[in-house]
Amino acid sequence: MKTYSVPIFFEERVLVTIKAETQEQAEEQAENLAYDYGGTDYPKEYKQDFDYRNWSIQNTHIEEVQDEN
Repeated sequence: MKTYSVPIFFEERVLVTIKAETQEQAEEQAENLAYDYGGTDYPKEYKQDFDYRNWSIQNTHIEEVQDEN
């Protein structure tokens, strides 16, 4: 049996609740969250809510890889 590396591309929108003095500070905190956690699992204090997710597989990037066994 062959082994393949298959990329799955995600586009998503996650809403987080942020306490801040200004909209700019809230945006900066959100950017820091994205940099620090880079995904869909944020600390509970931000009360994340999944708003949108789309995914695709681009077969132009599928590559056969050497099986380690």
